[in-house]
Amino acid sequence: MIGVVPEENLLVIVTGALADDQSPDDLLRKYVLPAIQADDALPPNTEATTRLTSAVAAAAHPAPTMLPLLPPIAQKISGKTFPVIENIGLFDALIPHFTAASATATFTFIIGSDTVDLTVGLDGVYAINETQVPLALRASWKTDNSLLLEWQWIGDTQTLLLLLTFNNGSVDVQSGTR
Repeated sequence: MIGVVPEENLLVIVTGALADDQSPDDLLRKYVLPAIQADDALPPNTEATTRLTSAVAAAAHPAPTMLPLLPPIAQKISGKTFPVIENIGLFDALIPHFTAASATATFTFIIGSDTVDLTVGLDGVYAINETQVPLALRASWKTDNSLLLEWQWIGDTQTLLLLLTFNNGSVDVQSGTR
């Protein structure tokens, strides 16, 4: 959302999702404008600016964690199609592709008759996928056969969590949000 209030010499930019019952104008009029307490600009805060600059740089270039070894099941399931029994509305089937010692994996998601290949970070760093709405994905093995996939639409406030448990040629998908 971008809001302009010329009488306050104010430009407001908000990223993220709004509640279903909120409009951008409501947010601006109910919360932002009443919070303005002075007509003058705040004095410079060099300490806070330094901290902010450092935090932005760290967020832009996160340090990868040590690359975990893939469990044996990763090679067994790599390249195989897994229909999703309990469809959560995102995809009908998935095909994971793992490569030993790689910081990423590729997942092919099947949606009806369409497929989309998405990169998934395995080293603790989100892999950014340039989709219609940019999408960040990362995953970590929780057990020898369960992979937690974190699905984050860039600009959204919630992360979709998909616990993929691979057993006997099938995958069980449990979903939640954070």
